[in-house]
Amino acid sequence: MIFEKLNSDSTLKDFLDEAEKEKKELNESYQESKRQAIERKKKKSPGQLESKMIKKRANQWCKNNGYSIP
Repeated sequence: MIFEKLNSDSTLKDFLDEAEKEKKELNESYQESKRQAIERKKKKSPGQLESKMIKKRANQWCKNNGYSIP
C-alpha cells in the first residue's frame, strides 16, 4: 500500500511537471507568434505601397475630372 501511494504521488508529480513544462513552451510559442505578427505589420510589402499609390492617383484623377471618388 505504501508503495502504491509513493508510485501514484510520483506519477502525479511527473504529470504536473510535464504539464507545467508544456504550459511554458506554449506561452513562449505564443509570445514569438505575437512578436512575428507585430513585425509583419511594421513591414509593408512593395505591392501594398504600389497599390496605395495607384489608389491615390486614381482618386486624384477622379477629383480633377469631376467624377465621384469610389
